[in-house]
Amino acid sequence: MVGSDLKEELIAYLKSISFNGKIAVISDSNVAGLYMGDFRRALTDAGLTVVTMEFPAGEESKTLKTYEIIIKFLLMNKMGRNDIVIALGGGVTGDLTGFAAATYMRGIRYIMIPTTLLSMVDSSVGGKTAVDMPEGKNLVGTFYQPIAVFEDISYLNTLDEKIFMQGMAEVIKTGILKGKDLLNLISDYLDERKSDTLEDIIFECVLTKGEYVSEDEFDKGKRKMLNLGHTIGHAVESCSRYTLSHGEAVAIGLNQITMISEGIEKMPHEEGNLIRNILSKTGLGLDIPDNISQDMLIDAISYDKKCDHDKIDIIVIRSIGDCSVKRVAIDDLKAYVR
Repeated sequence: MVGSDLKEELIAYLKSISFNGKIAVISDSNVAGLYMGDFRRALTDAGLTVVTMEFPAGEESKTLKTYEIIIKFLLMNKMGRNDIVIALGGGVTGDLTGFAAATYMRGIRYIMIPTTLLSMVDSSVGGKTAVDMPEGKNLVGTFYQPIAVFEDISYLNTLDEKIFMQGMAEVIKTGILKGKDLLNLISDYLDERKSDTLEDIIFECVLTKGEYVSEDEFDKGKRKMLNLGHTIGHAVESCSRYTLSHGEAVAIGLNQITMISEGIEKMPHEEGNLIRNILSKTGLGLDIPDNISQDMLIDAISYDKKCDHDKIDIIVIRSIGDCSVKRVAIDDLKAYVR
C-alpha cells in the first residue's frame, strides 16, 4: 500500500488476517527517536501486544553481530512463529529484520514499513534480505517475502534532503529501465517538488520492480536488470568503507554505466545527456573518488555475489527503456570501470 498516514490501514490489515499475537518492532536509533513512540502507541491503543528494539543507525550495523542481537531479542521476548516482526526504517533495517525473520525458527512473518525513499522504491520490494561482510555488501542473506508493505510517504517529511536524494538515484535507475515517460516525470518532480507527483513516482517504481520480481523472484534471469548501476556502485560503496552511502554509490554507478554504454553499446549521446542531466539534479557526486583505484574496484567486483567464477553480469543501456545483461570476464573489466 502506498499513501499517507497509514497506521489505521496497518491495523485494519492485521484485523483482516485475524492476528492476535505479539508484534516486535525493529528500528534503528534515528527512526526510533522520531517515530517509535507514536507507532507503538497506535498499535497498543488498538489492543495489540508490542515489544520494541533499536540498533545504532548506519550501514556499519548491517552485520552478523547485529543480526545475532535481533535474534536474541526475539528469543528473550518469546516470539513464536504465529507472531509478527515489523521493520520500521530504511534499507538497513529492512534487510536486517527481514534476514532475522527469515531465519528465526525457520521463518516468522514480517511486515515492512520503509521510512526512506530508497527503501520504498527498492529494498522493500522483492524479498531480498541480507547482511554485509568485510569483503562486500549483502554476501549473507536469503530471499524471504514480507506479508505486507506499507509505504507511508509522510515519513519522508523528516528525511534529510541529502538522504532523500540518495534514494532518488534508485528512482532514476528505475526510470532508465522503464522508459522516458517515467524518467521525464522524475525530471519534472526534481524541478517542481510536488508531493502528488512523488507519490505517483513511488507507485510506478513499486509496480515496475514488482513486475521484474514476479517474473524472476530468485534473481536468475530478468530480475538481474534491476542491478543497473549496482555492480560498479556496490564496488565503490565497499571500497569507500561505506563512507559513501548506497544511493551515492548507485548515482556514481549509473553515471559510469551511462558513459560506458555510449561507447560500447552505442547508446545515443542525447539519451546519455538526458540521464546525466537528471542525475545532476540530485546534487550527488557522480565521479569515482580519487582515492579509489581501478584495481581496487575490480578486486571488489570479484567478490560480488553475482560473480560467476571469472565472469560477472553487467547491465548495459542500449537506449532508455532498453537495457540488457552482458556477461563480462573479470580480466576485461577495465573497459567497464574507468
